[in-house]
Amino acid sequence: MSNKFMLFSLAIFLSTSIKAQEIGHGIGSFSYKINTVREIVNQTEFIFDSSFKTVWIGQNLLNSKRLRFRASYSWFSGWTGFSFNPQMGFRGFGTAASKLRRVSLSTGYNIFANKSRLQIYPQFLLEYQYSIIRTEGYHKIRSIPPGTSDIVGAIYAEAHKADHLIPSLGVMISFRLIKGLHIMVDGYWSYGRMPYQTQQVVYSLNGVPQPTAEWNGDGDGFVQTLGLAYRFGKN
Repeated sequence: MSNKFMLFSLAIFLSTSIKAQEIGHGIGSFSYKINTVREIVNQTEFIFDSSFKTVWIGQNLLNSKRLRFRASYSWFSGWTGFSFNPQMGFRGFGTAASKLRRVSLSTGYNIFANKSRLQIYPQFLLEYQYSIIRTEGYHKIRSIPPGTSDIVGAIYAEAHKADHLIPSLGVMISFRLIKGLHIMVDGYWSYGRMPYQTQQVVYSLNGVPQPTAEWNGDGDGFVQTLGLAYRFGKN
């Protein structure tokens, strides 16, 4: 908590000392795109969302009334998981052996007039994603004992250091409530490239050993947040 408070305090300091025109905080979700390396028997689509939080400062660029720059810091968990369609019992499992952090720079262009209460910005982001590993090494996270499902085996996971740049595309929507105070809605797709976590299932089906199933997550996914921002001066 103290680190987040210090970060937000730093953003407030920067907003006043370098004449940043906006400071904000948003909460929402990250919808993961899990990559399948090798399917489990009767695999189905795995859909999972995790809490996503962000703070930012913003500034107009090049004295433009429409071109806007933002610098942000975000935090969420690095999940992977799977699901399948069994005849009985256990149907899938997800785990997060790492925490993910992003430092982002973005630019957007307001397609409406600057004085409009509603502002829509198509935006491009360049994000540096880094991971904080919770559990080191390749480790067993749970067993699938006989009688609980069609399959019998165990689930394993391994977190990786996967610090890299991620390009993202999306849209930012701003609605002015009262002077200076704005509701902010962000939605964008991230294009990750380096796995932060691998998950495997070593198992047998009806007593017959099956190829090890494997998945990973690399930062691919959709971010959506709702937040509040305060804009200084006439912005």
